[in-house]
Amino acid sequence: MKRFFVSILALALVLSLAGSALGAADLSVLKSRDRFYYTDEDNGEWIYFASGPAKSTAGDSVEIRLVSWGKGNALDGDDPEFRFFVTDTEGKDLNTENVFLVIGTEAYELEFKPLSIANVTGSFVPLSGDNEKLIRAFASAESAVAVLHCGDRQLNCVWTKDDLGSVREYCTDLLEMGLIGGGSGVKQGSDDKTAASKIEEILKMRNWYFYEPGNFRFVIPDGWEETNLSQERTYLKAKFVPEKADGTIITMSFYDLWGSYSEEKKARYEKSGLTRENSDISIMTEKDVAEALKTTEDNVRRETFGGCQFFVAVSHDPIDVVMVYGVRNGYNISFQFSGTEDSPHYPAFREMVESLEFLD
Repeated sequence: MKRFFVSILALALVLSLAGSALGAADLSVLKSRDRFYYTDEDNGEWIYFASGPAKSTAGDSVEIRLVSWGKGNALDGDDPEFRFFVTDTEGKDLNTENVFLVIGTEAYELEFKPLSIANVTGSFVPLSGDNEKLIRAFASAESAVAVLHCGDRQLNCVWTKDDLGSVREYCTDLLEMGLIGGGSGVKQGSDDKTAASKIEEILKMRNWYFYEPGNFRFVIPDGWEETNLSQERTYLKAKFVPEKADGTIITMSFYDLWGSYSEEKKARYEKSGLTRENSDISIMTEKDVAEALKTTEDNVRRETFGGCQFFVAVSHDPIDVVMVYGVRNGYNISFQFSGTEDSPHYPAFREMVESLEFLD
């Protein structure tokens, strides 16, 4: 939040009014957004921005920032800017030099320039009419994956649809209101083969864990590793710990729930239309999960990972734990994190479950 206000105030000081206006526009839609600000006392000069915060797999803070500015009902002569602000785990700002960005099936290569506003360091590239394909991709993005090159460091980062909420809205506004100038800055794949190669390049940089009995995979986050189980377990199939061990663990469980039912129970379910193939968490309620984990219904919600619905539950009895519990084709798949949603390792846990893919 401090970075945002510093950026806004500093940008207000350096706005150039010399550029030729790109024509008047009805700003009533923009003015209704909570990310539209006037930067002078006369309500003449304005800024409209979007923010897409996320964490890299190593825990760095990575923020997408899209910014437009103007005066009155006109956009200023400069193009809107696509910015990256990156801060490592020690609080040091990093310059992003270039990025491989994948949205849907399209891949883009972005070359960034250094940006310094007051005491905030970042990077930017202008967004112009030549970049309409990228802007349209952001407007409807369900997720985004990026590899950022910051000096001698390479950061991997994933944004969910929720992370990109204001970015999607901003790009939709940009397109619908025609607030795009001319220029260049983004090189995008010219064909499907190019995009596919970029996606494959990024996927290879990720550490995938394949679980063959369930025919699914998920990412082991950077800085984490699989560790051996002390003995073979009925439910627990894999255990992961930080490379710098601190007692935090993530476990993955897999169990044939349908196969554990008696024939009488299966027949009763099948009579009501429930089979192995359509068996999912609909057979349970938030109350059922809350009672099992000794928590309250307020601490249980539903989320979708890999196209499958899961319960996400937080419990503090007897220890802090976040459980992600799902049922697919009659098999129980669950992930458990030994901490809370405020724990420093929670972003790594989220990356793991959000990367879940079923391969059938």
